[in-house]
Amino acid sequence: MKELENEKEFIKDKLRRLNNFKMEYEEYIRKEKELKRNIDHGKFDMKIQGFYELLEEESKNINTMILDDEENLQTSLKYINNKMENEKK
Repeated sequence: MKELENEKEFIKDKLRRLNNFKMEYEEYIRKEKELKRNIDHGKFDMKIQGFYELLEEESKNINTMILDDEENLQTSLKYINNKMENEKK
C-alpha cells in the first residue's frame, strides 16, 4: 500500500511539473504572438517566414506531447487509485 501511495505522489508531482511547463509554454507562445504582431509582416523575407512556420509546427508537436503525457499520467493515477481502493476492501 505504501508503494502505491509513493507512486501516486510521484505521478501527482509529474502532473504538477507538466502543468507548470504548460503555463510557461503558453506564456512563451503569447510572447511569440506579440512579437509577430509587432513586426511589420510585409518586410519578412523568406527565411524569417520559414522560421516562424517551423516554430508553429514545433508548437503543435509540443502541445500534442503535453496532452499525451497528461493523459497517460491521469490514466496511471486512476489505475493506482483503483488498485488502492481494491486493496482496502
